[in-house]
Amino acid sequence: MRILLIDDDDYSRRAINNFLTDAMGYQVDSLDNCMDGFKLYQNKRHEIIISDIRMPGMNGIELLKAVKAIDNENRTQVILITGFGELETSIEALRSGAFDYMLKPVNINELDIVIKKIEGYKRLEHENERLNKHFTEEINKTTASIQKKLEQMEMVYSDLFENRKIGIFSNQMQEIVELSKVFHQHRDVNVLIQGETGTGKEIIAQLIHNGGQKSALPFISVNCSAISSSLFESELFGYEKGSFTGALQTGSIGKIELAQGGTIFFDEVGDLPFDMQPKLLRVLQEKELFRIGGKSAIKLDVRFIFATNANLEEMAQQGKFRTDLLYRVNTGKIFIPPLRERKTEIAPLALMLLKEITEQRNKSYKELDKEAVLKLESYHWPGNVRELRSAIERAVILSDGHTLQANQILLNSQDMGLLIPATKNFSLNMLESIFPLEDIEYEIAQYVLKRFDGNITQASRYLNISWRRLKRIAKLS
Repeated sequence: MRILLIDDDDYSRRAINNFLTDAMGYQVDSLDNCMDGFKLYQNKRHEIIISDIRMPGMNGIELLKAVKAIDNENRTQVILITGFGELETSIEALRSGAFDYMLKPVNINELDIVIKKIEGYKRLEHENERLNKHFTEEINKTTASIQKKLEQMEMVYSDLFENRKIGIFSNQMQEIVELSKVFHQHRDVNVLIQGETGTGKEIIAQLIHNGGQKSALPFISVNCSAISSSLFESELFGYEKGSFTGALQTGSIGKIELAQGGTIFFDEVGDLPFDMQPKLLRVLQEKELFRIGGKSAIKLDVRFIFATNANLEEMAQQGKFRTDLLYRVNTGKIFIPPLRERKTEIAPLALMLLKEITEQRNKSYKELDKEAVLKLESYHWPGNVRELRSAIERAVILSDGHTLQANQILLNSQDMGLLIPATKNFSLNMLESIFPLEDIEYEIAQYVLKRFDGNITQASRYLNISWRRLKRIAKLS
């Protein structure tokens, strides 16, 4: 490993240099100013830079920012040396991308620990690169034979997920499916699926789990944003009887253990509480867990899949997500592009959903007219495929016919206004003293129900609430 050492204190520089070269066996370039150091770095691209912050001319923070500006692949880690009590400077160093900072005089043992930590991260990076290259080569071999089918937009998976059809109508999505099948064959590879809300991350996770075939093996889903932080550990790891106040006397098996032989899927892993991250990291490293209150390790045979709509790399830089956990969860990567970047898929997806929902709702629709297709393709779809399904289902519920028309597809608040004629105004007679909110809600609910001739389903969709809540507000039995 090549190290660049910069310090204008000759005694300190020689001491650190001797330790790095003699005791640890590294190749070290040693200089007394940052300007010459940066020029040398541009030629040699050292893997580690150790620099004092307070330097004449270019200082250590300026050197760090200059390095980060040209180190696009984050190959170089920078350790800065600062004087005691310079807290603000240390914080600025970390925010600017420093791997760590150390106080003067430098403790050799602490420096050894920091460098070995960098070496560990680099080994993980190299292994991830090797695996990704291997998977890419496998995918390239398998995708060449299916290009003609893709052009005809005929790829549809059905009967995998409770009789729902999964449409594959582009090269991008076919590559994702093939990548899912490759990961299916490697149970020990942790996979991170990235994409916006509604792009179908859980469906891809299930494809990785079952390899495109029906499977009886367990698939356990954990929504990290829906579990209270105080319950996370017991939910994931389970607990022995009597391990804490309120624990079941029989104990409880956690979700990870429930996934034995199959897959556990962590949705929105970016919302995993920070104090849980090192505990999950240990499970991924050791392939075992301890229940709360348990004394013996439980060996795991579990596939781990993670999904997020957040940028975990940025979260790691901000200290909101552990870097070592990030390296573990994204050995295998899948990115699902948003629907607005896959416009050629919108029409065939909409037609597939129309036929599926028409059959479920016992309606008569068979096709989309041209204006309907143009309307769908010109919309930006912030909710992605999930929003597309909702739009088609709403149209099918509220109307019927052979061909779905553009004016029957309601996509935004302006469209939604078509549900109730604009000439019908709604007014409230405000009471003088007090007008409880529940009474206002009741009046609104009764008005909307009247406009929909008492149809609870249509009225609840218009108000964007559940039909149970609408019945409660309208005081219906």
